Amino acid sequence: MRELIGKNGYGIIGRRGGDTGVYDILNAAQTARVIGCGQQKVRERIKRGIWTFGSVVTAKQSGNTENSYEINKKALAEWLGVPVEEVERRVTGK
Repeated sequence: MRELIGKNGYGIIGRRGGDTGVYDILNAAQTARVIGCGQQKVRERIKRGIWTFGSVVTAKQSGNTENSYEINKKALAEWLGVPVEEVERRVTGK
């Protein structure tokens, strides 16, 4: 069973799988840190469909005032050609 952990100003922070504490959904800020680009670049390219490892949750869909962005960690790792563990390392900055 997956549990929603929380939200920040840019979107969903993550979902926890069981007791492992592994997050499989990233937000735009975390994704930008992993890729090494700006958050706006991540948001725009996902919104335009240029990058397909994430999706837009529109403000209308979520009932919020701003769009949010959900990036699948596994799909991002595959797109980058690195293991999921490397994506996790980049997210945490270790």
